[in-house]
Amino acid sequence: MKVKVVIPLDDGGRKKVDQYRFQFDRKLIKVFEPAIELIPPINYFDNIRNIINNFNNIMHGLKRFKVKIDKIVTDIPEENALSFTIEEDKSINMLIHKLLRSNYFVENESQNFVPYILIYNNGDKNESESIYDSIVIDNFKHDFFVSQILLIMQDKTKSWDIITECSL
Repeated sequence: MKVKVVIPLDDGGRKKVDQYRFQFDRKLIKVFEPAIELIPPINYFDNIRNIINNFNNIMHGLKRFKVKIDKIVTDIPEENALSFTIEEDKSINMLIHKLLRSNYFVENESQNFVPYILIYNNGDKNESESIYDSIVIDNFKHDFFVSQILLIMQDKTKSWDIITECSL
């Protein structure tokens, strides 16, 4: 089973990202609502209650903070994919650092991970470049206050389901 930690977007951000997904990569809409992926998915084989308890301990006392979606990038999380990234922020960096310090959310690739929102992942280089150019022209930027953080798990159908959530 795979698990990851995400920040769900507010209504305005979710609508705009879903518009891009609908236009460019509709299968992403079925996988999970658009969200900022804070750490890469990790394989997890222990008792699920252990990771939930660890997640809740890390989130305890966390206050709301502002997130700014600031640019479109290519090749994150994989080659020819397109994602929005977020502006670097002290609160997000601290949260990621706490997650990575725990024994549950660390894998080799976690160390240089950039939080992102996936919008296209069909793997076609020419199509990816064309979509990238149209989104750059659109100049999408969005900011919102984080009100919850989710721990999600990938099931056998490859879709993601919420295990637990932390409201801020």
